[in-house]
Amino acid sequence: MGEVLLWIIGTGLIGYIAWVIIKSVFNTSNLGKSVSGMITRIGYIIGAGIYGGLALNAFQIAMHAGSGERNAEQTMSAMLLRQPFGPWLVSGIGAIIVGYGLFELYSGMTKKFLGKFNLQKMNEHERKVAEKSGKTGLISRGVVLALIGTFFIQTALSSNPGEAKGLDGALAEVSQQPFGQWLLGITALGLTLYGVYEITRGRYERMSFGK
Repeated sequence: MGEVLLWIIGTGLIGYIAWVIIKSVFNTSNLGKSVSGMITRIGYIIGAGIYGGLALNAFQIAMHAGSGERNAEQTMSAMLLRQPFGPWLVSGIGAIIVGYGLFELYSGMTKKFLGKFNLQKMNEHERKVAEKSGKTGLISRGVVLALIGTFFIQTALSSNPGEAKGLDGALAEVSQQPFGQWLLGITALGLTLYGVYEITRGRYERMSFGK
């Protein structure tokens, strides 16, 4: 069933990419045109590009057209490094990813993410699920995104696309730390809870379509 699962994952990622672009262009989270709001909206577009690479890899592997050994982040960074001011572009992307990761971390620790929900439409159990899964999930995702952004900055400093890593590279880095397997298990649990949070958010998110 592996190839079928890859087609499902690739198709799901296309849907997610479309949603991320809509969030950026139509400002569904009401981020406005402040510096932080624009950085977040630009981060959405960068994320759409990364997820696009993952979707392409999934389809290629499903069709036996690629091995998936070279990840989307390395491909994108190699392309950018060939451009004028390439290292600056890659480091800028890395800084945005780090900043967004820190924002996710802050949002989880302060529970500011609850402002994104139509809480009046949720029962007590749903609010508790959103609060607990969101707090743990966003903290875990924030740490992982900060690591991914750091890898991009390392890529810019070394001009070596091999330094760029995605989710798999970030998790591998966690596993290599003292008590790495325990840390990896905790991170995996946190990312699972992030999935629960996103499912709840998909049902009860407060949305507006601004500019």
